[in-house]
Amino acid sequence: MFDKVRELSSKGKTNTQIAFDLGIDRHRVSRYLRMRRNEFVASKAYKRNYVRLLDKYEQKIYQYIYLHPFVSSAEVGDYIRKYFPEVGRVSRKTVYNYTKYIRAKYSIAQVGYEQHRIMTQLEATPYGYQAQVDFGERRVPVSGSNVHKRIYFMAMVLSRSRYKFVFMSDTPFTTEKSVYAHELAFEFFGGVPETILYDQDKCFLYKEYYGDNQLTYKFKRFVDDIGFRPEFCHKNDPESKGKVENVVKYVKGNFMRTQEFTTIAQYNKEAIDWLNRTGNQLEHSVTKLVPAQEFLQEIKSLRPYYGKPTAPNIEPVPYNVSKTNVIHYKGNTYSLPYGTYKHPRQKCYVLVQHNELIVYATQTGKELTRHAISSKRGQYINKEAHKRPLDKKVAQLEEQIMTYVQSDDFMYKLLANLKIELGNYYKSHLKHLIAHLQDYSKEDLLQGVKWCVLHDVASAYRLQEVVCTMSKKSPQELDSSQIKLLGQADH
Repeated sequence: MFDKVRELSSKGKTNTQIAFDLGIDRHRVSRYLRMRRNEFVASKAYKRNYVRLLDKYEQKIYQYIYLHPFVSSAEVGDYIRKYFPEVGRVSRKTVYNYTKYIRAKYSIAQVGYEQHRIMTQLEATPYGYQAQVDFGERRVPVSGSNVHKRIYFMAMVLSRSRYKFVFMSDTPFTTEKSVYAHELAFEFFGGVPETILYDQDKCFLYKEYYGDNQLTYKFKRFVDDIGFRPEFCHKNDPESKGKVENVVKYVKGNFMRTQEFTTIAQYNKEAIDWLNRTGNQLEHSVTKLVPAQEFLQEIKSLRPYYGKPTAPNIEPVPYNVSKTNVIHYKGNTYSLPYGTYKHPRQKCYVLVQHNELIVYATQTGKELTRHAISSKRGQYINKEAHKRPLDKKVAQLEEQIMTYVQSDDFMYKLLANLKIELGNYYKSHLKHLIAHLQDYSKEDLLQGVKWCVLHDVASAYRLQEVVCTMSKKSPQELDSSQIKLLGQADH
């Protein structure tokens, strides 16, 4: 690894690119480049003989796990904290790794814990009965440069013959583009299977309720026109379509790993050439049959496909993301989820459909949000869910105050008034109030709070002066002129 890092660096690649190519942390790349060979040979990274923090207690931990083979790493951590407090603070990851090490060293399985889902081999489907569809993505090298570009693809595989098709795209998939990819696949196969198995993807479904699948309008129209039957996996259950899952990994790990990108049309041509040369021509590891030869039998059972694939007219357009987590579209500003903005060159894809603005993430291709397009100009269209989350510290300060006064109703109303009137200064007033909670008796404080609420006084500083004055005078003796003078303390 040390030699490989230096070799890639000599070719002009950046630390980030080297880390991506080798699958290691970029800080490790930087560390290796700073070291000389003799320093590396003398380092722990070369010897790989680390001293574990918990080695001193190995036998005790081993006995505990041996006697209780069902325990989790969290329970092991609690055992260490209880019986070996001298160890001090140990991270959960350290305990997890050490528990894993003990189990591996002494061959102790975790009884009663199912680490992997139990799978069963399904019987082969009839010829022409089923296909499976899934999406994937990978950053690929751009020809003639040191940069990478994210490419999205849709894969379809015939379940019986394992004959594959893949369609590449340089923008995220929409319903229109997914339909176009289907038609290209049917043209490639020379027919249509009876059923197609999918994930619960937004390109195909807009609502699902325990098997009651509501297809998106354009996909439903396409299904009715072609005549196949769509089926959908349970949520978070990708193993149900394991055949196409393996194809996605195969495409990413075999074709896309080294194939350089020039244009999307050329990349699609190279993908089809790769399928005809490798993907569909080599013996399948499970069936021990060649997909291209099995396909000659399966094509006889496919229903005929009539039509000509037509590329969608509408393509997502890249837009800049402002640091305020908004995009600007035709004279209006539309909000994005808080935290969308990451860096000055941040972009997103925008697609307009049926007077609706749909925003996709460039990195994942997932839908971020959608807004109804305003017919006016100069408007700010936002959603409540996109606002900045409530400051946790503010919530903690509020809870501390309410606990002290035992959830007094007038204090609750005062805090509500402070939040409305003070805006960004609300947190400062909470801190000031907490700093002086103990200066007066709780009875005097609550009397002052009640007086401030009844006289629409919204200030922690004024409250302090009111309570101070009340300790010398009764509430009835305070008039509005005194409060105005007290209000000067805010400045």
